[in-house]
Amino acid sequence: MNVTALDRARYVISGPALAPETPDATDAGEDDAALNRPTIGDVWDAIDAVGLRADGAGMGHAYFRLRGNRHLDMPNRGFLDWGTASDDLLAVINTWGIQPVASGRYPVPPDVEADFARRDAGFLREIPSRDVGNST
Repeated sequence: MNVTALDRARYVISGPALAPETPDATDAGEDDAALNRPTIGDVWDAIDAVGLRADGAGMGHAYFRLRGNRHLDMPNRGFLDWGTASDDLLAVINTWGIQPVASGRYPVPPDVEADFARRDAGFLREIPSRDVGNST
Protein backbone atom coordinates (compact mmCIF):
# COMPACT_ATOMS: atom_id res chain seq x y z
CA MET A 1 0.00 0.00 0.00
CA ASN A 2 1.39 3.39 -1.02
CA VAL A 3 0.90 6.46 1.09
CA THR A 4 0.16 9.43 -1.14
CA ALA A 5 -1.20 11.91 1.38
CA LEU A 6 -0.73 12.28 5.10
CA ASP A 7 -2.78 14.21 7.61
CA ARG A 8 -1.30 17.53 8.58
CA ALA A 9 0.44 17.67 11.92
CA ARG A 10 -1.74 18.94 14.73
CA TYR A 11 -0.25 20.83 17.64
CA VAL A 12 -1.71 21.48 21.05
CA ILE A 13 -0.63 24.43 23.14
CA SER A 14 -1.40 24.66 26.82
CA GLY A 15 -0.94 27.33 29.39
CA PRO A 16 -2.19 28.48 32.77
CA ALA A 17 -5.88 28.02 33.49
CA LEU A 18 -6.25 31.70 34.33
CA ALA A 19 -4.54 34.53 32.54
CA PRO A 20 -2.69 36.96 34.75
CA GLU A 21 -4.49 40.22 35.25
CA THR A 22 -3.00 43.17 33.44
CA PRO A 23 -4.06 46.79 33.68
CA ASP A 24 -4.86 47.06 29.98
CA ALA A 25 -6.77 43.75 29.61
CA THR A 26 -10.42 44.68 29.10
CA ASP A 27 -13.54 43.02 27.85
CA ALA A 28 -13.59 45.60 25.05
CA GLY A 29 -10.24 44.28 23.84
CA GLU A 30 -11.61 40.73 23.79
CA ASP A 31 -14.68 41.92 21.90
CA ASP A 32 -12.46 43.65 19.33
CA ALA A 33 -10.44 40.45 18.84
CA ALA A 34 -13.64 38.42 18.37
CA LEU A 35 -14.84 40.90 15.72
CA ASN A 36 -11.75 40.14 13.64
CA ARG A 37 -12.46 36.39 13.55
CA PRO A 38 -14.84 34.74 11.11
CA THR A 39 -18.14 33.53 12.53
CA ILE A 40 -19.97 30.31 11.72
CA GLY A 41 -22.16 32.36 9.36
CA ASP A 42 -19.04 33.62 7.56
CA VAL A 43 -17.82 30.02 7.24
CA TRP A 44 -21.17 28.91 5.80
CA ASP A 45 -21.07 31.84 3.33
CA ALA A 46 -17.62 30.71 2.15
CA ILE A 47 -18.66 27.04 1.96
CA ASP A 48 -21.83 27.92 0.02
CA ALA A 49 -19.82 30.10 -2.38
CA VAL A 50 -17.82 27.06 -3.54
CA GLY A 51 -20.87 24.78 -3.62
CA LEU A 52 -19.71 22.38 -0.92
CA ARG A 53 -22.40 20.41 0.94
CA ALA A 54 -22.24 18.62 4.30
CA ASP A 55 -22.14 14.81 4.31
CA GLY A 56 -24.80 14.69 7.02
CA ALA A 57 -26.75 16.71 9.54
CA GLY A 58 -28.59 16.13 12.78
CA MET A 59 -29.33 17.65 16.18
CA GLY A 60 -28.37 21.15 15.00
CA HIS A 61 -25.02 20.09 13.54
CA ALA A 62 -23.61 19.57 10.05
CA TYR A 63 -20.94 16.91 9.53
CA PHE A 64 -18.21 16.72 6.90
CA ARG A 65 -16.45 13.36 6.62
CA LEU A 66 -12.66 13.56 6.64
CA ARG A 67 -10.05 10.81 6.29
CA GLY A 68 -10.24 7.88 8.65
CA ASN A 69 -12.83 8.17 11.40
CA ARG A 70 -12.60 11.96 11.64
CA HIS A 71 -15.47 14.34 10.98
CA LEU A 72 -15.76 18.10 11.02
CA ASP A 73 -18.71 19.05 13.23
CA MET A 74 -20.17 22.54 13.00
CA PRO A 75 -23.52 24.17 13.80
CA ASN A 76 -26.11 24.06 11.02
CA ARG A 77 -26.60 27.13 8.87
CA GLY A 78 -28.79 29.66 10.72
CA PHE A 79 -28.49 27.91 14.08
CA LEU A 80 -25.44 29.65 15.57
CA ASP A 81 -24.26 31.91 12.75
CA TRP A 82 -22.94 34.49 15.24
CA GLY A 83 -20.62 31.92 16.93
CA THR A 84 -16.86 32.39 16.53
CA ALA A 85 -15.32 29.81 14.19
CA SER A 86 -12.76 27.62 16.00
CA ASP A 87 -9.13 27.36 14.93
CA ASP A 88 -9.69 23.66 14.07
CA LEU A 89 -12.61 24.52 11.80
CA LEU A 90 -10.68 27.27 10.04
CA ALA A 91 -7.61 25.05 9.63
CA VAL A 92 -9.60 22.21 8.03
CA ILE A 93 -11.51 24.36 5.56
CA ASN A 94 -8.32 26.23 4.74
CA THR A 95 -6.88 22.91 3.47
CA TRP A 96 -9.90 22.81 1.11
CA GLY A 97 -8.92 26.23 -0.26
CA ILE A 98 -11.75 28.00 1.59
CA GLN A 99 -10.79 31.12 3.53
CA PRO A 100 -13.74 32.85 5.19
CA VAL A 101 -13.39 36.44 6.28
CA ALA A 102 -15.03 38.24 9.18
CA SER A 103 -17.92 40.11 7.61
CA GLY A 104 -19.57 41.63 10.68
CA ARG A 105 -22.96 40.44 9.35
CA TYR A 106 -23.59 38.02 12.22
CA PRO A 107 -23.70 39.92 15.54
CA VAL A 108 -24.24 38.10 18.83
CA PRO A 109 -27.88 38.45 19.90
CA PRO A 110 -28.28 40.71 22.96
CA ASP A 111 -29.89 37.94 25.05
CA VAL A 112 -26.88 35.58 24.75
CA GLU A 113 -24.60 35.49 27.81
CA ALA A 114 -21.11 36.86 27.12
CA ASP A 115 -19.31 33.74 28.41
CA PHE A 116 -21.25 31.54 26.01
CA ALA A 117 -20.77 33.94 23.11
CA ARG A 118 -16.97 33.77 23.52
CA ARG A 119 -16.84 29.98 23.06
CA ASP A 120 -15.49 28.76 19.74
CA ALA A 121 -17.81 26.69 17.54
CA GLY A 122 -16.96 23.93 15.10
CA PHE A 123 -14.53 21.13 15.93
CA LEU A 124 -13.01 17.86 14.80
CA ARG A 125 -14.70 14.73 16.05
CA GLU A 126 -13.36 11.18 16.08
CA ILE A 127 -16.18 8.74 15.39
CA PRO A 128 -14.94 5.23 16.09
CA SER A 129 -16.06 2.57 13.70
CA ARG A 130 -15.64 -1.14 13.62
CA ASP A 131 -14.85 -3.34 10.67
CA VAL A 132 -18.18 -4.79 9.57
CA GLY A 133 -16.80 -6.48 6.45
CA ASN A 134 -17.65 -10.04 5.59
CA SER A 135 -15.72 -12.50 7.71
CA THR A 136 -14.84 -15.82 6.18
